[in-house]
Amino acid sequence: MQTSIRKTGSNAYVLTLGESEVALDHRTLKKLLLETTKILLSQETTGAEDEARELAAMIKADDDIGVQKFILAAKNEDVLILLKSVEDDTAFRRKIYGNMSKKARTLFTEDAEFKRGDLLSKSEIKGTVGRLKRVLKKLKSA
Repeated sequence: MQTSIRKTGSNAYVLTLGESEVALDHRTLKKLLLETTKILLSQETTGAEDEARELAAMIKADDDIGVQKFILAAKNEDVLILLKSVEDDTAFRRKIYGNMSKKARTLFTEDAEFKRGDLLSKSEIKGTVGRLKRVLKKLKSA
């Protein structure tokens, strides 16, 4: 479907969707843009969060020795980002923290307090998930 928008006056626009045309003023066009952006961004974030949840489920399914090896092999920042991106998953948090030394657990919980999960970008979550999946794959093949 062909879509376009053109300015027809100082506060007038025409949005074309296929064969249909809709006249919009500046305020309505701005509202449409904001709503569209919110929808698109929420879908992208959801995809990244879904990948993080799938990875967390894989790690939870592993035994304690496997989780300990994972924690040692992964970068601390990546594990922290994964924890923050699935912070409502208490079973995952217990599994990770339960397989850390007391000192490591203290450091992670302190760092987690300062890392805002809601500020993680889709690309940051996706990059982290990709790196952590490679770590898991390497551990499984060893």
